Amino acid sequence: DRMWIRAEGLVVGESTAVSAIAQARIVRVHAKCLDVVAEGAPLAEVENEVTWQSTNQELSRLRLLLAQARAQIEIFGKEAQSAHQLYEAQVALRDRQAITLKAQEELARSGFVAPLFLERARADLLRSEAETQAARLTHESKLADQARARSDAVLYAARIVEFQGSPEMMGRYTLRAPKAG
Repeated sequence: DRMWIRAEGLVVGESTAVSAIAQARIVRVHAKCLDVVAEGAPLAEVENEVTWQSTNQELSRLRLLLAQARAQIEIFGKEAQSAHQLYEAQVALRDRQAITLKAQEELARSGFVAPLFLERARADLLRSEAETQAARLTHESKLADQARARSDAVLYAARIVEFQGSPEMMGRYTLRAPKAG
């Protein structure tokens, strides 16, 4: 009813529970009992399912974020194109307002236009300049959003490659011989 084992550690009381430091499943054995191995030679490969599941969840999250970033690149690109078209239209309108103001000023000097119409033309030009500047800022903002989405996509893709390229992050470990023998 008693069992003897040789191990390093401390036994307290009449019985002690013995368990692994971490739960893992042996997936491949490279060396058998009494094989002679070199220092650092692989002995076995183990897989930690908890780490694997956690990593798979993180990979799924990163893949979702990558897909969202790629969609945002496209969305922000289209929004930037629309904002640029709006900006160009505002520039054309502003230029037309400037021409109208010059004509109104000429007519006012000749006495053919009332001062009220001249002031209205100036106000229209000022409003048009403000709208042009707002359209330019919107366009630049959409370009910045698109650039941020691109950098996010690069980051997420790199993290995915990092996870997939690391057996340890995927919960797979190789037990190696600590010394030759």
